[in-house]
Amino acid sequence: MLTLRISHPLHGDRVATLTQGDFTGDGVAVGRAPRNRIVLDEQVVSRLHARLTLTAGGVFIADCASTAGILLNGVRLPPSTPARVADGDLIAIGPYTIALAPAVSLAAEPEGLGLTVMAAPPVDSYMPLAVLADQEPAQWTGGELAVRVVRIIDETPDVKTFVFAAAHPTQFTYLPGQFATIEVLIDGVKTSRSYTLSSTPTRPYTLSITVKRVAAANDLPAGKVSSWLHAHLAVGDELRINGPFGDFSCARHPSPRLLLISAGSGITPMLSMARWLADSAAEADVAFVHSARSSADLICRQDLELLVVHNPRLRVVLATTRPEPGSRWTGLSGRISLDMLRLTVPDFERRTVFCCGPEGFMAGTKEMLAQAGFPMANYHEESFGAPRRPTPAATHNQSAVSPPTEFGLKALLRVDASPRAAAPMTAAAPMTAAAPGPHGSSATRTAIKTETLGSLHFTGSRVSLVCPPAQTVLEAGESKGIKLPFGCRIGKCGACKLVKRSGEVLADGYDDSILKAGERSKGYVLACIARPAGRVEIEA
Repeated sequence: MLTLRISHPLHGDRVATLTQGDFTGDGVAVGRAPRNRIVLDEQVVSRLHARLTLTAGGVFIADCASTAGILLNGVRLPPSTPARVADGDLIAIGPYTIALAPAVSLAAEPEGLGLTVMAAPPVDSYMPLAVLADQEPAQWTGGELAVRVVRIIDETPDVKTFVFAAAHPTQFTYLPGQFATIEVLIDGVKTSRSYTLSSTPTRPYTLSITVKRVAAANDLPAGKVSSWLHAHLAVGDELRINGPFGDFSCARHPSPRLLLISAGSGITPMLSMARWLADSAAEADVAFVHSARSSADLICRQDLELLVVHNPRLRVVLATTRPEPGSRWTGLSGRISLDMLRLTVPDFERRTVFCCGPEGFMAGTKEMLAQAGFPMANYHEESFGAPRRPTPAATHNQSAVSPPTEFGLKALLRVDASPRAAAPMTAAAPMTAAAPGPHGSSATRTAIKTETLGSLHFTGSRVSLVCPPAQTVLEAGESKGIKLPFGCRIGKCGACKLVKRSGEVLADGYDDSILKAGERSKGYVLACIARPAGRVEIEA
């Protein structure tokens, strides 16, 4: 075991412990990129700054052609020339100082690595695409598919990217910015949530979702699925995905001049689109303006910097909203404003805008652009779900508060589509009841029309109930404690598909890409938007 003490003049000391297994392959990578084994998060540090290796002769460090270089005991090392590091030596990389702890140095171990000849594992166990030369890969263009986790990347302290691949080499086809639904088993219960695909279809053999762990705050519970993914999902685990879904994509709304505006976790569809534009050598002029709480919360910051190198027609503007005393942050500070846009993207009025982030951020951005005279036909937005519609009971009784929607952050669903009108319900003569008038007399008031009420029977749970006219199948089931699948709650992800055995339901704006005609013919409905019209039986 090798212990390194890493010191920073502002952030203090930390310890990195390395085992012999860490040195296999190319050794231990050191630099600013979050994928490195040792991450030094300062602008002066290169993405891959140095590499530590271990041989029978001890521990060596080499400068990987970095910008700032490496000092070993005050002497600058030449690029790509390994230098032996002994106990007590000091390595300086930018503001960081790294020292080997003498008591546990691997340099003292007599045996080296690579001296034992081992049988080589099968090629497809470590390089699955190498076997494609003599076979055609499978194609995924939609529907359900079993995938496994092949990589997990720590993007920020509370954001992880989960990379998936199919069991056999498969090419994934989707549009940049679309989302998929994943299904996981939590405490024995199948749970579905929808997440943006932060990967790009130009790299088709893997899919990625980038998930922020949602902490409990303001009397709202922690994100059930996001917390579970962070705590339990590991490389090699399998789950099911369904998709792709969504209309939020620059491929669906092409423009020669694009403006991507995002905040927080809303960066994920923008990453997918920016990666797609760079990989496809698109000639579109792209401005990407992103806001985060602090520099430590900037998701995929190094990837964005690399995208700018790969795509000369991409400009990235980063801003932080919280003061960072002692930080080396040199970017913009403050929330995205009209003045900031005019400074960084002076021609924003002539661009097609894609906006994603928290609901308040998007509402403010939309209002800001509208007041500035921006042509709103060129504005597209997505959100992290949608608020529940209040039921009649909640409307008339202010103390009746619906529980908040627990929703996996990164599920990106359209909220600006105009729903098609639901089919009218047959109305009969209203029931009336007498109520005391203001002077003690009786006045007639109209009661709820009985024909506008629906009734639900959940066959599996053996629960029956009467539904107010605005209540959905999902809301009705939840009111009785029935565990039903759901994702977006606005009919855009398909996670809540249930089989209707009998009866009729009303729904605003079914999307054929979410619930296909064949599924509807088999009785499937979307529980989050379906409302009973009369007596309805649901398999649940």
